[in-house]
Amino acid sequence: MNTGYFITGTDTEIGKTHVSIRLIEQLTHRGLNISALKPVASGCQQTAQGLRNADALALQAAANTDLDYPLVNRYAF
Repeated sequence: MNTGYFITGTDTEIGKTHVSIRLIEQLTHRGLNISALKPVASGCQQTAQGLRNADALALQAAANTDLDYPLVNRYAF
């Protein structure tokens, strides 16, 4: 069964990523395969691999599926 959750908030630094990571941890603990996306991210840093966002990287690391960064964060600014 495929189920999705959409975590949203109206401001920065209100805990969206924190809540998402806790949810990912609980679901992976139950044996589920979890992917996490942050489709749009601003405040990205330039790296040798391109623009990267700290929240998107944290979500990517918490998930137990192997998605390439451009799939996790499609629009990086």
